[in-house]
Amino acid sequence: MAVSKATPPIEPRRSNRIRRPAAKVNAPPPSMFARGQHPMNIRHRANNARTVRQWEKKREKVLRPPRAKDKEKHDGEKHDGENHDEENHESTKGVKKGSVSTWKRGNVIIEQFHGLDMHDLLSKPRVKQEDDYPYRMLEEAKGYTEIPAGHTYIALDSHGRRLVAIFPHGLTDIYGETDVAGAIKNNIELYIQQVKPPFPTNGRHSEATAWLQANPVLDRCGTFQWGVWVEQGNSQKGPVLSRDLLVKGARTIPILRALLDSLGNITRAVNALFGAVDYKMRDEYREAFCRIPAEFGRYMETCHDVELFSLRVLIINAWTQPHRDTKDWHGGWAWLSVLGDFSGGDFCLTELRRRIPFPHGAVAGLRGGALEHWTTHWQGTSRYSIVHVFHQFIREWWEKP
Repeated sequence: MAVSKATPPIEPRRSNRIRRPAAKVNAPPPSMFARGQHPMNIRHRANNARTVRQWEKKREKVLRPPRAKDKEKHDGEKHDGENHDEENHESTKGVKKGSVSTWKRGNVIIEQFHGLDMHDLLSKPRVKQEDDYPYRMLEEAKGYTEIPAGHTYIALDSHGRRLVAIFPHGLTDIYGETDVAGAIKNNIELYIQQVKPPFPTNGRHSEATAWLQANPVLDRCGTFQWGVWVEQGNSQKGPVLSRDLLVKGARTIPILRALLDSLGNITRAVNALFGAVDYKMRDEYREAFCRIPAEFGRYMETCHDVELFSLRVLIINAWTQPHRDTKDWHGGWAWLSVLGDFSGGDFCLTELRRRIPFPHGAVAGLRGGALEHWTTHWQGTSRYSIVHVFHQFIREWWEKP
């Protein structure tokens, strides 16, 4: 069936009801899609902002180092170095610069790097990488400190500002044993069977051709970008919808809409974890998204009530090389989740000299503009990384009076 030029890129939301593919479209049955499941419905039997915030506050207490006055209450904690209060910068006095303080609380590991300052990291000039740099970093990562598998990892700078938060079982932490991760993975595979992903050409995937040649079991490699951005070299035009939203076809349009609904499950999980890590900035992201005009937002949102990001990137079977996210919200967070059938692919942080296992269903947040990050080589038949960002240009464009 031909699609008229007036047809929107994807079907926009007009209500809070779940929209199912039209009966006349040869689309998968709605039961195949894990859409709009509310994490707090599953774990807390409630769906309201107060309940979510209560969960965030409870989790936030676990994700911070103990205050000095609470030292007596944490007899079971592993502790290396002095206690530090995140809100009291004076507590770092007397600590040797370059040292690392470590706390362990249950399955949560918290490290404070006294030689690093977030603002210094953000102002670090961008240096052009040599061709062999990614491979040299792979060798260097063998000497990094490896965080034990299954542990939540939090890294702080010298002033107690959180730099990284990695939840190896992020989706399970929110949804319990419900196989939301598996359902989203199936939805992704359904879509890429219908639409061929564009081959990656940016610097962080410059070795994609060599990667595919070395891994013939992978049948495809590429990236989809869904959201609003600015065309390269044409910033005066202002923000536009990304080209991957401008799909056509009576079958493709509803499948993309259903996939974005399915990804809303990750958005909800990120919303809760982001709130536990940095709820003030999480709320700033939500406010910034609300300023995006409806003619953009209604096509790119994955859930109507807690959308946070201006751009969502799906990376398919690629090896991500060392990079910093220089276009993102200055001092803000990038969030990502990974799905698939694979092993390896540890998450590496150059400045911290840490490598963290990053399995199927994991969720991570980091100050992507401050820290160089990348993954080690992985083995398997599929690996899908869903990256959530808010570009600084988009933020500033709709902040204009």
